[in-house]
Amino acid sequence: MKNNLSIRDIAKLSGVSVSTVSRVLNNNGRYSEATKEKVLKIAKENGYRPNSLARNLRKQASTFIGIIVPDISNEFFAKIVKDCEQLLFSIGYLAIVCNTERNPELEKRYIEKLSNHMVAGFIIISTNATTIRNLNLTLPIVYIDRTPNLGENSISVSSDNYLGGKIATKYLIRSNADPYMFITKTIKQSTTEDRISGFKDVLIKENIEGNRIFSLNTTSDCVFSDLREIRKYLDTLIEKRKKIGIFAINDKVAAAILKVAISKKIKIPEELSIVGFDDISISKTAAMPITTISQNTSSISSQAVNALFECLNKNIQISRKIVIPIELIKRATA
Repeated sequence: MKNNLSIRDIAKLSGVSVSTVSRVLNNNGRYSEATKEKVLKIAKENGYRPNSLARNLRKQASTFIGIIVPDISNEFFAKIVKDCEQLLFSIGYLAIVCNTERNPELEKRYIEKLSNHMVAGFIIISTNATTIRNLNLTLPIVYIDRTPNLGENSISVSSDNYLGGKIATKYLIRSNADPYMFITKTIKQSTTEDRISGFKDVLIKENIEGNRIFSLNTTSDCVFSDLREIRKYLDTLIEKRKKIGIFAINDKVAAAILKVAISKKIKIPEELSIVGFDDISISKTAAMPITTISQNTSSISSQAVNALFECLNKNIQISRKIVIPIELIKRATA
């Protein structure tokens, strides 16, 4: 065997993962005594010598934080990433931002590489939190805009999406509108499910029956590329000849509904009221300013960075969920 053995070679010979070999050789993290003995024996037998440059980089890992984001072009995510990056820098940390394009496998690979080599912890807006839990990471993690079943090293920071769903629905009902909800095709996320639960619970309390959730066969990012489905649903609802209220899963969907409604000369908000969610720029720049549930991105970011900083400094972590208040912003559509 070559003398310049890599940890990948040792992993292959010992039958364990690269991350496990890295933890054993650096004497940190969790592993069994049997695994430790096997890895060290193989390293010794093959004359393994750690690369001094790589070792020095690892020693400086405490100054790096991995930020994992599903879509950096998404305005809501971009605001949070920018705020987190600036806050981290102000307290002596550098952010390494990885854009996963909503690909769970790519997300997993980014996290594995960063955790093996250079970061002290993670701030993650996850595409699939289950995949991350299966990695059994020992580094502290703060999830943003997701509320997964938390492991030992995890904290979540998110808006009160359930309450937001309730407030939006109650507001539509108080305006004498018949309430419906428009959602998009997406991987199940706690944020979406909480908004839907808030909507449904208000309907139950108000004794409003029937299937009132319309699922669009598109994603929020592509909702403007084909408006025919929204047009079809609006035709169905307007035929009821009563005031309709639509709670859209986010502001992009709300803006798409507004665009179709205006093209069909539906009177807003007299015949159709619309409430969005997020309070991103499109809610202010659309043909009519959109009533929406506002998420406080600054508070989300600061709470996330503060929680991570506390974990890194105290070297302990108590799993917890941090819920950020939301606010109804009343504009022209409802």
